[in-house]
Amino acid sequence: MRATLLATKQKSIFADEVKIRENLSEVFAAVAFNEGRPTDSHLQRMESLKLELEKAKESFVKVQSNYASKVRDKLSADVGK
Repeated sequence: MRATLLATKQKSIFADEVKIRENLSEVFAAVAFNEGRPTDSHLQRMESLKLELEKAKESFVKVQSNYASKVRDKLSADVGK
């Protein structure tokens, strides 16, 4: 999950990998420091990122539903020891 949202590979002092977090930061900075209204390309990029985030949320829910109860059971069993 983490690797789909954040850059996990870094070969130099600059992030070599661009993931959702970096894209969000880029769009935020472009809109926040723009003196005018967000451009059409900003708005289109925001919509694209919304879709990427929705896919990531769906993936998280799927992983959580598959493993959350198993992890809770294991943690409860380990605490009881």
